[in-house]
Amino acid sequence: MPPTLSVIMPVHNSETMVGDAVDSILNSDFKDFEFLIVDDHCTDRTMDRVTERKDARIRILHSPKKGV
Repeated sequence: MPPTLSVIMPVHNSETMVGDAVDSILNSDFKDFEFLIVDDHCTDRTMDRVTERKDARIRILHSPKKGV
């Protein structure tokens, strides 16, 4: 059965704050959701911070390259 809710969070070069943002969503009282994190061509360690969180609700998507 699909989750009740989809939470979508685009990220771009936000390594200093993305961990707290992801943790805030994951620790919410509501649990029946998928968490779609969209990598908008990060060039810092933002995605490292995201993948440190081991939670089955997280799905990582990548923005298509511009001009493609």
